[in-house]
Amino acid sequence: MTTIAANESIVKGPSGAGIVVGAILAVWFAAAVAAGANGVFLAGPDTPPFALMSAAAGPPILFLLAYGFSERVRGFALSLNLGLLTAFQAWRVLGAGMLFLYAYGHLPGLFAWPAGLGDVAVGLAAPFAVLALMRRSPGWQRRVFWLNIAGLADFAAAVGTGLLTSGTAIGIFAGAVNSDAMAILPMSLLPSFGVPLFIIMHAISLLQLRAQRREGVA
Repeated sequence: MTTIAANESIVKGPSGAGIVVGAILAVWFAAAVAAGANGVFLAGPDTPPFALMSAAAGPPILFLLAYGFSERVRGFALSLNLGLLTAFQAWRVLGAGMLFLYAYGHLPGLFAWPAGLGDVAVGLAAPFAVLALMRRSPGWQRRVFWLNIAGLADFAAAVGTGLLTSGTAIGIFAGAVNSDAMAILPMSLLPSFGVPLFIIMHAISLLQLRAQRREGVA
């Protein structure tokens, strides 16, 4: 029950692990800014967007590997406050900005509509999942679980349609307007920092729910 007890409140004070994580996030963000500013994520019409795909998929993969092999990483991840992790998903409502970019001709509809509406839906649902969690309402774990599954599905759809509408070798649905704006600052921060960070938060939430189920926490 120690895992759950640690998760009942926000970790107090800047623990050593918290400082390390903060430093990693700062370096990661700075690297994403520098890469976007220098056109690292741009790919030509005959080249797949390997840099952008690596930036989006690499951090979550590295986290899962670290979680699997490091007891310290696993302990820190399971000690994070599940309510806060869930509440952070409310920021996804800012995904509505995709629809504004589409309206002004900067993004294709095939990408902007599912990405924008999916983000808004997850963002609006997050407070209700948090409320159920705080009240320990019947079925709260199921609500939090499906919120995270929906969030991951939204990212999968957004990344998929973004790649298929890009002006790259795999942009088979690219038209007069493509999704290459997502490879340029400031929008490049979404696939290179925002999306993988939120994927990691989804993963931690799901891993915590699994740990709670194993410990019989209702």
